[in-house]
Amino acid sequence: MSCYGTTAFVLAIFMFLSCVVSVAIRHWLVSWEQKQNTFEMIGLWEVCFTAFSDPKIYAYKYYSGCWWIHHYELDQIRDMLNPAWFKAVQGFAILSVVSALFTVIVMLLGRCSKSLRGCGDGAAAALSLITGLTGLICVLIFGACAKDPQLYRLPMPQYNYFGAGFGLMIISTITSGFVFAFQLGHMSVKDDRYDE
Repeated sequence: MSCYGTTAFVLAIFMFLSCVVSVAIRHWLVSWEQKQNTFEMIGLWEVCFTAFSDPKIYAYKYYSGCWWIHHYELDQIRDMLNPAWFKAVQGFAILSVVSALFTVIVMLLGRCSKSLRGCGDGAAAALSLITGLTGLICVLIFGACAKDPQLYRLPMPQYNYFGAGFGLMIISTITSGFVFAFQLGHMSVKDDRYDE
């Protein structure tokens, strides 16, 4: 295995882990603690409040603590929390995790089996490219929409900032580009060895 292949494999594991952690944590959009906002933070699957109430709801219901975003208690504010663009971000994030997982699996199989090495290298490069593209779409949509008060009606949007989950998805997306490049380098070195 070439140095390119080993580097690509290590980067693929890092890409997968950062993507999984990004999707799992609730720190995608976070409110400044100093401003005592009723909205605390939101991830792709969980949201946290401190005595939050939506003024558009007739029955003033207050939400405190962290909630799974699809919990039945949040039905009245679901459209506010989970608009169509947010569902697209969730979908592309899941696609990114799945393609990152398959990238690692294909690379691992290629390292273990000589018969799978040839087709596995090309598949791993393609899968890392898919991971990068889905991650990029996810980051672009969330970055463009999350802080726009017209698209996302969270309280005091001027005091919200992008959190660690969003940053980890960016890191995973960038890493996938390096995985793709090193995998191509590994394939070209391997092809050069066959030509000699």
